[in-house]
Amino acid sequence: MSPVDRRPLTPRARAREKRRKEIRRRRLVAGGGLLVLIILIIVLAATCGGSDQATTTTSEGSGGATSSSDTTSTTLGAATYVAELTGDQAVPPVETQATGTLILSYDPETGSMAFSLGVDSLSDPQVAAIFEGAEGEEGSAVVTLFAGPAKQGGFTGTLAEGTITDDDLTGSLSGGTLADLVTLINDGRAYVTVGTAKHPTEALRGTIAEQ
Repeated sequence: MSPVDRRPLTPRARAREKRRKEIRRRRLVAGGGLLVLIILIIVLAATCGGSDQATTTTSEGSGGATSSSDTTSTTLGAATYVAELTGDQAVPPVETQATGTLILSYDPETGSMAFSLGVDSLSDPQVAAIFEGAEGEEGSAVVTLFAGPAKQGGFTGTLAEGTITDDDLTGSLSGGTLADLVTLINDGRAYVTVGTAKHPTEALRGTIAEQ
């Protein structure tokens, strides 16, 4: 076995050894930093990917909810609406024993609304219409139900009947749909009147409500 050389290092050798150790240390530090950087990139990529997926899911969910809400707000189911007409509801009130009843029936299959307007003991009825307006207010006509020919003398029976479609809407609902009319009804802002020779605008009046 050769004896171990334990002679002291010269200054030059010590300097070389020191440089080698410094280079190894720097390589270790650089390698560790690179490893940390790679780990950070992987974590950030995973986080951003999850965030984008969550955002996409939320956006799609919000879009679906809006679509559903829109469909619900514009799609009508079968329903019946009724108004009981009397003179004391007219603006101004009319003293009369005559009465009337309006029945509206919406059919979702045809997208139309059938109506029947009957009166009892009303003298000379000549016009009838559905108006937009709250109780006690004077509103504007949105659907004409009866425009003559006028009945002569006291009349009892069906004054008008037929079908209302989107094309029949006028006034503030012109260009709208029956869903808009139903919205007025549900808000308590739709009423029907019957006018006579003596009271041309409204001898009888009644607010329309769902039955």
